[in-house]
Amino acid sequence: MKPPIPLERTQALTQDAFVESYLARNRPVIVTDAMQQWDALRDWSPAWFREHFGDEIVQIYDDLFFMVSTRPLRQYLDRFVLHAGAAPAGPKAPYIRWYSRQDARDAFPWSDDVFARLAPQWSRPYFMPQRDLLLPFHDDGARDPVHAQFPARGIFISAAGARTRLHVDPWASDALLCQVHGRKRFLLFAPADAASLARDGQLVDIRYDPATDAWIDPPVTPHADDCLQPGEIIL
Repeated sequence: MKPPIPLERTQALTQDAFVESYLARNRPVIVTDAMQQWDALRDWSPAWFREHFGDEIVQIYDDLFFMVSTRPLRQYLDRFVLHAGAAPAGPKAPYIRWYSRQDARDAFPWSDDVFARLAPQWSRPYFMPQRDLLLPFHDDGARDPVHAQFPARGIFISAAGARTRLHVDPWASDALLCQVHGRKRFLLFAPADAASLARDGQLVDIRYDPATDAWIDPPVTPHADDCLQPGEIIL
């Protein structure tokens, strides 16, 4: 079994150092000290979301980007997350992608109202720049993801064992993922490995074996093989 390849972790990161050392160089990094003061880190559990947002309609996806249904959040949590004593739902379990508004479909279950209610419980990561951002598309001064309409801002909720397959995010944009609850095991590959990760025009499906805590036959060595912990933010 090959050992994990941990990603660089850092703290006390200035905005200039974040941009110059990581963002501009296309280098992923995990920041470990940017969420300690968030109420979200204390409160945001599946049971808490069920109590406060259980009636909200959410978007439920397969193990990639295909939406399979919309339904109340409590139904997903009750079936896949809060079912006491049950085994992990496994890699075929769907997950929730609950995004802020991305287009004009008024009937779509966006999370804008939810983010407005959650605003007091989190804050802009201190190392995240507020200017010179491509998203949002317009710039009217300093941008704060807590209050500004970031179209790619979202909440992801998944059952134990669920996954998203190997992919490049649809906009191929830089992103900050804030891990609030549970753990997220992941692989990262370098852009130069893209050709080796595809067969017949499709990205390969790399499987994870929880029994051995190992990935099954990735075609190339990943840039990182790590596990995001609560309170950590990954670029």
